[in-house]
Amino acid sequence: MRAIVVAANAAGLSADARHDLQIDLTGKASLKDMSFAEVTLVLDHINRLTGYKGHAGKPKTVDADLQLQKIEALLADLKLPWEYIHSGKNGPSMVRRLTGKDRIEWATAEGKAAVIVALIKRAEKLKEA
Repeated sequence: MRAIVVAANAAGLSADARHDLQIDLTGKASLKDMSFAEVTLVLDHINRLTGYKGHAGKPKTVDADLQLQKIEALLADLKLPWEYIHSGKNGPSMVRRLTGKDRIEWATAEGKAAVIVALIKRAEKLKEA
């Protein structure tokens, strides 16, 4: 619930505007009266307004993980940001599809290997074109 207040403040919404938004989306003015699904709905709506896409940046553990270093190198060769593997435009992200996890640093070694293979295939495909 605190996340909604923080996101609303970051979006420049006043408390009254946030309450109006909550009522429009859920029919409830109080965060305490909302279900988890309703809180998620409001938070997602505010995040869409601000363009917030989550933490899709470089993992902090890259230096300690050889597979993450390989992924970083492949992304650099392809001139792609880390967001490329963490964000899905029309569905789940590459990481979610290949590993079942939301973040690459949470994936197993097999999951990271699948992402490496996918990036290598993308690089080969771009070389052919």
